[in-house]
Amino acid sequence: MAWHRDKESRYGKRSVIASISLGQTRSFDFRKKDHHASKYSLPLPHGSLLIMKGDLQENWEHRIAKSPIPMKERINLTFRLVLNS
Repeated sequence: MAWHRDKESRYGKRSVIASISLGQTRSFDFRKKDHHASKYSLPLPHGSLLIMKGDLQENWEHRIAKSPIPMKERINLTFRLVLNS
């Protein structure tokens, strides 16, 4: 998947996104949107929960990188907190 930021403005400026990963462990990568050399990688094993909130979507991009080796099945469930103001 390509580097991106979720455009969640319809859910509020500082949306909360929860992501549950099931199956094959994959690396979830982050990088600063204005300084691509600042990168971090977080393994998401089976059953892991990742929560993205605050200014993360404004200041960071994320992706799950393609793997050079064959991977087993993986399912991701994503939930968004929708605030009506």
